Amino acid sequence: MRALDALRRADYAAATALFLQVSEAEPARELRPEAAYWVGIAGYLQDADEERLHRTWRPLRERWPESIWAARTDYREPPP
Repeated sequence: MRALDALRRADYAAATALFLQVSEAEPARELRPEAAYWVGIAGYLQDADEERLHRTWRPLRERWPESIWAARTDYREPPP
């Protein structure tokens, strides 16, 4: 997957964009939760912003709450 290659190269902006494409692509339905997970990881690696990470993962937990990828985001949300 090109997105994972971009992540390994530390090209976080490209990785985020590619993972976002997959997370919304209808033909990639089974890959969408995983891609949504990696969007958060790529963004966090880019700027170490935990708040952004939580915001990015919230839709993953809402759209696919039973997925293994949602389970991997088990965290306590920061207070508003």
